[in-house]
Amino acid sequence: MKNLLSNIWLIVILMSFGPLLFSCNDDDNDGQPVIDSVRVTDPALADSTFTQATPGKMIVIQGRNLGGCLELYINDQKVAFNPNMNTDHSIITSIPTEEKDGFKLTAWNPELPSEIRVVTHGGTATYDFKVLAPRPEIERIAGRYPREAGDKLTVFGKNFLDITRVYFSNVNPLKPAGEQEEVVANADAMEIDVTDFELKQNRYLDEKTKKYVSDSELKFTLPQLPFIHGFIVVVTPQGRSVIDYAALPPCPVMKAISSDMPIPGTKVTIYGSYFIDVTGIRIGDDMAVSGSDIEVAENESEMSFILPEKPSATTTISVVTPGGESNVFRFYPYETLLIDFDDVTSVKDLNWDPAPKYIEATPDAPPYISDGKYCLFGGELTAWNYWGTMLYWETNQGNSFKFAGFDVIPADTPLEKVYLKFEIYNDAPFKKIFQYRLVGKNGTEYTWENWNSNKVHIIPEFQDQFGDQKYGEWYTAVLPLSQFAAFAGKTYGDFIDANIYRIRMQLYNKTGEAVNTFICLENVRISTIESYTPEL
Repeated sequence: MKNLLSNIWLIVILMSFGPLLFSCNDDDNDGQPVIDSVRVTDPALADSTFTQATPGKMIVIQGRNLGGCLELYINDQKVAFNPNMNTDHSIITSIPTEEKDGFKLTAWNPELPSEIRVVTHGGTATYDFKVLAPRPEIERIAGRYPREAGDKLTVFGKNFLDITRVYFSNVNPLKPAGEQEEVVANADAMEIDVTDFELKQNRYLDEKTKKYVSDSELKFTLPQLPFIHGFIVVVTPQGRSVIDYAALPPCPVMKAISSDMPIPGTKVTIYGSYFIDVTGIRIGDDMAVSGSDIEVAENESEMSFILPEKPSATTTISVVTPGGESNVFRFYPYETLLIDFDDVTSVKDLNWDPAPKYIEATPDAPPYISDGKYCLFGGELTAWNYWGTMLYWETNQGNSFKFAGFDVIPADTPLEKVYLKFEIYNDAPFKKIFQYRLVGKNGTEYTWENWNSNKVHIIPEFQDQFGDQKYGEWYTAVLPLSQFAAFAGKTYGDFIDANIYRIRMQLYNKTGEAVNTFICLENVRISTIESYTPEL
């Protein structure tokens, strides 16, 4: 009797918990699945839904009867999802990427459907959804001048994928808005479509960004235009890109220069736009380089020349073409120079051992060319060397270095835009430590070395303004002052307040492998990088 009563109570308890233990919850629903919308996981955007997104984005697929999802596909490719986060109303997943996951985009594989597909026990649901390729970027236009209707034009750029429209406009349809473009409506806009075009693509993995890029070449016949100045616009699902258009040669534009204080006799490269029929380069009022001595790249956005001699004072440099004279860049800013190893009056070498050599180049041995004396870190850097060759200089009278004034570098300039710069000739990749140390009048030392716990460089050693290294030629190496931990987040005014009066640059080798060095330095300075981005 006692066992019977116990069994009856057990049945009652189980029945009371029946809905929790035995009934199917929403996730086990075998009804036909339906996808209603897709949103991102950001709670602030919970009410915003999308029909397109970029690779790598985490999304929430919303609908009904999605519980117990068996398979999930995007662009007909199976993708992973967390079944523990799968409910009757949502599935969370991340869109795969080309680079890491080998995900195929419909821009390159049009046979694939642009859709999301969910498979459950109850059936299959699909939803039209576009995974976007990279944004388009127009770089330049090629074609003869003057330009008339019927002429052939070629637009070069990147990622002209899934083009939906190409047109000319007399006004710029885009308003800069950070990383998000904003299309501006204008009642006075005249838009003339390009109705037929040829497109060539070269797709590759960019070694720097580790992302796929498509070099694009768009050819078409120039339509009749009611204006001589305007814009060419390329539209894709990813966005749109705009570039200036002119029927007559536009004024050249300088955007960057390889060095503002190059060694005479070395190559200088100017980057920009509209380097068309270049007649010369003007260096101040006293020096010029003729067009016959200038090498212009086929893309008309890069040109090089050999600096015949250095200016005697701070000056400017500009480009001259039939379209006019470009904007000017500051050139040879002597007020930024700290040490040039020749006319040394305001600084002195502390000459600590082991010291570098200060010598002049000869035509029969690297670096072949120099501007008087240069600093050479040469010879063997032995294993486990914690006190290698050093450049160690201080101001002559024990005062602070005389840095450029705030009229040259404004006091509020962030130190990630102010650099320790120097001309360098390096014969091979340097894989050890080149330590930088700045010392203030109060004894504070600011140190940075390009080395991490894995004994590899944090950033490319002796990188130029584009993050590249060069070998067997003079070029400008740059190091942002914000790399020094104490200067992170500070301004140029803060740097001046540090009263720096000593500078040391020293070789270290914290490994058991010796290495031969041949590192030449010249024109050590604190400066910004001249650059210009014209507004469309």
